[in-house]
Amino acid sequence: MFDLKQWYKSATSAAFLSEELERKSEEAPEVAGKSLTSEAWRRLKKNRMALAAMIYLAAIVILCFTAQWIIPFSWDEVNFVTEAEAPSNIHWFGTDELGRDLLARVLYGGRVSLSVGFVTALISMVIGVSYGAIAGYVGGARDRWMMRVVDVLYALPSYFILLLVMVFFSINSIYLLFLFLAAFQWLGMARIVRGQILSLKERDFVTALRSCGASPARIVFLHLIPNCLGVICVYATLTVPGIILQEAFLSFIGISFEVRGSDGVMKPIASWGTLISEGAKVVDTAPWLLLYPALFFSLTLLAINFLGDGLRDAFDPNMKV
Repeated sequence: MFDLKQWYKSATSAAFLSEELERKSEEAPEVAGKSLTSEAWRRLKKNRMALAAMIYLAAIVILCFTAQWIIPFSWDEVNFVTEAEAPSNIHWFGTDELGRDLLARVLYGGRVSLSVGFVTALISMVIGVSYGAIAGYVGGARDRWMMRVVDVLYALPSYFILLLVMVFFSINSIYLLFLFLAAFQWLGMARIVRGQILSLKERDFVTALRSCGASPARIVFLHLIPNCLGVICVYATLTVPGIILQEAFLSFIGISFEVRGSDGVMKPIASWGTLISEGAKVVDTAPWLLLYPALFFSLTLLAINFLGDGLRDAFDPNMKV
């Protein structure tokens, strides 16, 4: 039997729902653009320390990678007339024991150290995020086997392996350093991301995506990983200074790497680590050789840590800034 009252209630409900959807669609352009990244950038701009750290890092990167056009001296230009000169109007940071301009060497060393830090962190981030996300999503026995591989790699003596490769294969190129650091730095990222995915994959939105027929790859790379973006950014900013410190430690203990010059000849690199190592040997007679590289090194690591704290707060949805 046809119920006129029930039909009227259904019709009015449908009309009300249609009006609501139309009104929401008209209001949508007003809130369009307020994405996760735009909100994070808005919060980050209000963090003065993080913003100052970002400006400092941008200035350092520009100076280091444009040094050949700014400074009239080359980083490896030897001049025995100006051996171990104190800072002056000509050589602002002074010169080393071979008469090479220290400012040019510090900026070139920053180019090497920053390249090692950021490139290696990027490689380890891509590998670690993908590996950890897949392991956390598939779960079960495959997850356990994948994480046992991480545990085995963690247990390997990384520096001993590097020395063996350098001795047996006679390779000390800077590219070996990139590969060596990237081969072990992604392990921590994989563990962090796996833990985040294990908690996120039980959320209701993942269940809804599965019921809609979304593929596992789409769920992992388009929905789960973006929800871990804040943790990934913070851990990546903590990884960069760690990598720079490792390169400095290797240089300080005497493990040297070479880079091919414009003339095709392999030359020892002048990173911040090697400059600090060289300056520590003559700190009593030429303290500026240690002061300036150590100052740039410390301020850069401090700025990266401040930026990491700012990114953590910016990507945290619970932060009300």
